Amino acid sequence: MLNQKPKVKPIAKMLDDPNKEVAKTHGAKGLLSKLWRLVLLDNKISHYKFSNLMDHYLNKQTNQAMDSPEKRFNNRGNLNKEFSNSQMSWKVFCKCMQFMQFSEIRITLDAKHHDGKITTHQVRLNLKDGLMDDPDFDDEVTDRPNAKVPDDQEPINFLDDDDEEAQ
Repeated sequence: MLNQKPKVKPIAKMLDDPNKEVAKTHGAKGLLSKLWRLVLLDNKISHYKFSNLMDHYLNKQTNQAMDSPEKRFNNRGNLNKEFSNSQMSWKVFCKCMQFMQFSEIRITLDAKHHDGKITTHQVRLNLKDGLMDDPDFDDEVTDRPNAKVPDDQEPINFLDDDDEEAQ
């Protein structure tokens, strides 16, 4: 028992890896985790820089989660777990972007169509304070009773629709 090595935390393993464990992400939500790890890699985030960013992020928290050293310690541990997961939600991804002190991000999708045509689509997200308090940004919300589809919206024809018409 005395010769056991201390357990290495997942966040430490990720930060120690020269590629920030980019290849260890999986699934649809793994894309966000992969993008987060690429941000860490491209910005050359070391343990020291990560710790400084964490301190800054925790100091900016204005809620009651920071009213005691114990709560601050727990919040740090929870963030480290969220930030080192191989999959993550949009909400956690945006938390990561705020952690990096980005004020805004732009997400670009380059889509290649079956006919070879390429279209580009972009959205910008302002990472202002209070973003995480917006109920429309909650990952857990699945039903939006006030959401309304416009009456003049065109129906979307899926690939299967062509097959049905041919029969």
